[in-house]
Amino acid sequence: MDFLTLLVLARLLTPADFGIAALAMTLVATIDMVLEVPVTQALIRLKHIDKSHLDTGFTIGILRSCLLTTVILALAWPFAMLNGDPHLALIVAFMAAGPAVRGLVSPTMTHFLRDLRYSQTVIIEVSGKLFGMTAAILVVLNGGMYWAIVANYLVTSVAAVGISYIVSPYRPAISLARLSDFSGFVGWLSLSQTVAALNWQGDRFLVGVLAGKEWLGRYAIANDLAVLPTQSLIGPAMQPVMAAFARINAEPERLRLAFVKTMRFTMMISTPACIGIALTADLLIETLLGPNWQEAAPLLRLLVLSVMPVPYYQCLYSLGLALNRTKTIFRLNLIDLGLKGLLLPVGFFLAAVPGPAWPGSSSPQAWSAATPWWCAASLVSASGSSCGASGRSRWRSPP
Repeated sequence: MDFLTLLVLARLLTPADFGIAALAMTLVATIDMVLEVPVTQALIRLKHIDKSHLDTGFTIGILRSCLLTTVILALAWPFAMLNGDPHLALIVAFMAAGPAVRGLVSPTMTHFLRDLRYSQTVIIEVSGKLFGMTAAILVVLNGGMYWAIVANYLVTSVAAVGISYIVSPYRPAISLARLSDFSGFVGWLSLSQTVAALNWQGDRFLVGVLAGKEWLGRYAIANDLAVLPTQSLIGPAMQPVMAAFARINAEPERLRLAFVKTMRFTMMISTPACIGIALTADLLIETLLGPNWQEAAPLLRLLVLSVMPVPYYQCLYSLGLALNRTKTIFRLNLIDLGLKGLLLPVGFFLAAVPGPAWPGSSSPQAWSAATPWWCAASLVSASGSSCGASGRSRWRSPP
């Protein structure tokens, strides 16, 4: 559904429309990740959960949504002035409702995840995205331009949360009686989310500031296409994988084999898909998006190669959550941030030589494309835990 929505909107909107929406999303997504509270993951890890656990998780979600909305609204106007576009403030304000509403999803969905039943999750995700795509098309056909992207983002979140209460009924109640069962899980993971937010959104902010909204729009489209193999195919499976790891976390050998097989399978999907997209980037852009997006082809070629090792990290992230090794996750994100912090400014500096268009084009991304490869090579040595032990043995496990 994400892919279909992207194709439809790319045909109807301009790179500048995508650019202004991507710039607003940069702020919203950054705050969303920084203030992320892994309520679902914490519930999955518990041996037993009762109504008081669900009530506590729901209450944490409400508090987090209130804080997130307050922070985003407070930063909306300064962010718009920093980027020289007053329209950004209103776009950011509307987009803030998306993550705020998502934090109120029915906590009883955890029961399905713990039992490795995922049909309900699929129904919620697909239905929400279908509502979002319909809203986006209606808005753009009525001349809404970039507001179609905002509508898609907001309606998808609201519809998914509403459907979650139909699929998995829950009677809301305010309680923090079981807060201690959640607080121990947050610490290092909250720091990790802050670093991850800078990792995932920092480059978009730089492109928007230094290269303009049109190049940011091309960059955002290229990035959305590049992450399809890891985000749309592999990403949705990681929560069930984490639940499965949590079930067997007391059996080290079985857990090691499960991690190795999962990592191999995800890389088997990611590697050929990413290489295929990189080799046919020009043709894909022209066929799927049209001639207005040809400048995005070099970006897509480099971005898709840069995400090729991401499934290994996704598997290690799920394993780290299942084992409560959140400090390891923080260290891995910190390595990635350090490499990007060094390489992106150098890329922008060198790209300024050929001409003004290059800062938003392939040169800076050529530098950052190497970052995930180096980070993947550092994962095992950085972990220093049972996660690392699983990684070191990845080629020695039996088939």
